[in-house]
Amino acid sequence: LNVAQNMNLASYEGLDLIVTPYIFLGSQMLFNEVNRGRLFMLLRHPIDRAVSMYYYLRDKTGIRGAQIGDTLDLYAKSSMVENNWMTRFLTNKMGGELTADDEALAKEILKTKCLVGLLSKKTESMRRFKLYYGWKAQDHDGSNEDCEDKLFHWGWSGINKHEMIQEGSDTWNALKEQNAFDVRLYEYAVKIFEVQGATMFQDN
Repeated sequence: LNVAQNMNLASYEGLDLIVTPYIFLGSQMLFNEVNRGRLFMLLRHPIDRAVSMYYYLRDKTGIRGAQIGDTLDLYAKSSMVENNWMTRFLTNKMGGELTADDEALAKEILKTKCLVGLLSKKTESMRRFKLYYGWKAQDHDGSNEDCEDKLFHWGWSGINKHEMIQEGSDTWNALKEQNAFDVRLYEYAVKIFEVQGATMFQDN
């Protein structure tokens, strides 16, 4: 972000996209009244995200045992488990206890600043992003069309394949307890997704 700020990256003509998990800092450091941005997010259910993170840590990074637990259940009860990642990044509150005010702020940001997409509705979400931002593939040989088709309609490569846990199980409840703010925020995001579909994309 510091490099991008020093480059005045947001002022570059033809720039379509800036990607960063540091939403709060990114908006402060890169954008201003002259160079404005519009936030969009592709959201995943927090429990699904937490389960996927466990398998990523286990299979990709070689972390084992006491660090994340030998099982998903132990991970859900360990200090390594995610704790309301989405709420914290939206509000820039990376540590400490979250409050009702933090939750209200995160919801307000999603409602007023964000074009919401859902991973569970990937095809529709990507269609909306494309329409809203006017993205068009520069396609001369058909390769971009094939790439777009895979992005919109296929499963994504590199995904951590694993069985999902049963809702209401002890492990599910442990992960939900650690991500209670994010679960409520996701449920709110689903409603925003529906409203945006009816008000912004009803003719498409």
